[in-house]
This record gives sequence, C-alpha cells and structure tokens, in this order.
Amino acid sequence: MGLDLDSMQRMGEQSLQEGAVTAKLYQAVCRRGPLSGTRVVLKAYPLSKSRSEGDVMASNELMAFASLQPPSTPEYSDSLCKLLGAFLVGKLGAAEQWLVLRNDGVYTADQYAQQAAQAFAEARAVGEGEFWDRMSPERPLLRRRVMVTRVLRGALRGLGYMHAQGWLHQSLGPTSVTLDSVDEAQSRFLKVRLRDLAFAVDVRDTTLRGGGTLGELWERGSEARAREPDPRQELAGGLWARARDQGAYSPEERRQFGMADDVYSAGLLVLYLSLVPFARPGDADGAQLQRLVEGTFRLDLDAFR
Repeated sequence: MGLDLDSMQRMGEQSLQEGAVTAKLYQAVCRRGPLSGTRVVLKAYPLSKSRSEGDVMASNELMAFASLQPPSTPEYSDSLCKLLGAFLVGKLGAAEQWLVLRNDGVYTADQYAQQAAQAFAEARAVGEGEFWDRMSPERPLLRRRVMVTRVLRGALRGLGYMHAQGWLHQSLGPTSVTLDSVDEAQSRFLKVRLRDLAFAVDVRDTTLRGGGTLGELWERGSEARAREPDPRQELAGGLWARARDQGAYSPEERRQFGMADDVYSAGLLVLYLSLVPFARPGDADGAQLQRLVEGTFRLDLDAFR
C-alpha cells in the first residue's frame, strides 16, 4: 500500500501506554494501490531491538489481529478494528514496528465519557443536541443512557467474538474501545470496535496443549527450535501465575480462568461507563472506582451498591 506520510497527522492525545511501552497513533490516507483513498490509523511502536518488550508486543498484536480476521476466520467482525497491514522501519540493529488499521473511528470510550461528564456539569448533550432539550433537561440524559448502552453492547460483543475464536483481550478498558462518533443524538448509527491487542493471549487448544503437527514444526524450523519458549507467551506470565494461585492448572481450567479475568475487566468497564458520564468532571474516575471495588469493599458488590 502507498501511504501519504506527508499528510500524516497525530491523533490528538492518543499515545497508548502499554506496560513500559508507549505507542503513538497517527491518521493517514493510502494514495496508491488497491486501498487508494482508504483512511487509516497507524500505530507506531517505539524503536526497539529484537525480542525486546516493544518488539514482542508489536508482534503479538499483529498475530492477534491476523488470527481474528480473514483468511484465519470466515469473515471480519464488526466489533474489532480491521488490520490492513504492517511494516518495519529499521535503524542500527533495531526497528520501529508500525501497524496499519482501517480508520473506523478516532474517538475512545474514555474520551466520550470525559466529554459526557463535562456536558453533565453544563446540563447539555454531547454533540448537536436537540431543540426540545431546552424544555426538558432530562432528554439529554435519556439519550446518554442509550449511548452508553450501545457502547457497552459493542464492547462486549467484541470481547465475546474474541473468546469464541480462542483469544483473550487482557487489556480491556475505556481507552481500548473505539467509537466513530460521540454525538449522542446519532447513537443509533454508532460503530463500536475493540483495539489494543498488544497483550492478547492465544488460548486455543493448539497453544495451551502444545499440539503442533510435524508440518507445523517443520514450518517453524526444527523440533529443537519449536521447543524454545515463545517470547509472546511471557506477556501472559502474570495471568497464568494468578491462575495457578487459584488452582487452575489444566488447559481448560486456564482458558476458563483467562476468560473470567477478561469478564472482570469488562465489569470494571461497565462500572466506569455507568458512572463517569453521569457525574461532574473529577467526581469519578476508573482508578478510583477500581480501588473502591477491590480495596475498600473487597469485591463485595452489594456493599458497593
């Protein structure tokens, strides 16, 4: 694909802090080839050496996206960002890894929630609003409930698709949910998709059980090399440590634990979007809510309510 890098623009404040690695997002347009005219989002990982954390995270995200869309799957999911390609920019034994995603939306659920909080403080809607809002302050809040419901539905649909394909997201949160609009009056047309798969975990049988065929071993180089630890698996080290602590040892137990761990993150996302858009700026935030649930109330949801 031919990318018009001269017209590449930084996407506002969207630098993604993933572990100790900071990736940056840009907007661009393809100018040549079959994708000419296509608007894309470029995710740039910092310059890093082979098998370093940034290099492994970029490779893992590329593998995750490739496994969740054709030709690995029968069709694309409307709930996941679409990967169009990737490329390397090499420099002195290291390289910058770039992922090319179709531009299906430049807003995040976190950005929407912050705008909604400001709108709540000013008793208005996010977006154009409607004429009758002046007569009834409740109307923007009713539309906000619809908007939040659609965002959550899209995020959970994307997570369900990943689980059905044998993948865990493992970094689900308000910044990993993309929206194509924040206009609450247009929520019925809203497109919601998941991104940020740097920490995604493959929990398919062939991965958890190590059931590679001879042909797969041949493709990987040799049987001895195939036994070498995959650096991408190290990204899930904390997850599997927690699984062992809870007595999950078999492949199926580990898979179920990982899915439950994702669902717990989804629950925190539900909590965040249920409160932050309906409160004044600063009255509630994700970190504060998580501390309350896990620390103050020790996962006692009845007490939290």
